[in-house]
Amino acid sequence: MKPIAVALLIMLVTGTAVYAAGGLTGTWQYANQRGALRLTFADNYSYRVDWNNDGRADINGIYEYWDERVIFRDEFPAGTTDCTSPGVYAAHREGDRLTFSVYSDDCLPRRSALREAFVLDRENRR
Repeated sequence: MKPIAVALLIMLVTGTAVYAAGGLTGTWQYANQRGALRLTFADNYSYRVDWNNDGRADINGIYEYWDERVIFRDEFPAGTTDCTSPGVYAAHREGDRLTFSVYSDDCLPRRSALREAFVLDRENRR
């Protein structure tokens, strides 16, 4: 195998591992208000929000994630009418801590909810 092909293969494999390790998949909860809001990102690029930790989704949607940028598209906005357009955020993950910075979002409830820092919930997996 040529050295360039080997180098590209190594970059592809290590890049994929880094991307997977730093992804969003899992259930996240507010860092300072545990039990309040749970945000779950699934492997199939869907997400759900459980506002009061009762196990039911209050909001469902799909997301796109690449290059530390996430786009939220609500499919079931639970009665809110101002969340029909997507929200675009920078996602910053450091280990089990996740924060978002808004690029653009007309949805005030989503903007408010994503101002808080999140931690990965390793205890209560659903």
